Amino acid sequence: MMQKKALVFIFALVIISLNTGCGTDSTVTCNLEMYKEQTFPLMSVFSEVMDETQLGDAVSRAEARDKFEALLVRINNVECRESFPLKHETLEYAVRHTISALEYADKGDYEMATQLMNKASINIDAFFDWTMDID
Repeated sequence: MMQKKALVFIFALVIISLNTGCGTDSTVTCNLEMYKEQTFPLMSVFSEVMDETQLGDAVSRAEARDKFEALLVRINNVECRESFPLKHETLEYAVRHTISALEYADKGDYEMATQLMNKASINIDAFFDWTMDID
């Protein structure tokens, strides 16, 4: 009985160590260059989705919204996001405002959609201004 408990305990330790990466150096040193490396490709995706979206077409907006939702997940999984929280929030809200704009366009409220696209544009500009929100 004692051997069975010991085996279960050892098995549990092995599983835990596999899940936590025990014995590996999983520490990531975050700096501004690494953050840029992680986020610039995401902004490229943002730009590509915007370029291929026909704002006057409901199907195109729906497809874009799905792509932006997936992009938001990727943005929130950036390893260095805690090192640059204000910059990261700016990036996140650029996408969130765009999603909201698409939703308002679906409802026919183009005035609100335009306001939200303007907010997204301000966030995009602020994201690319590397003199702010990096402390």
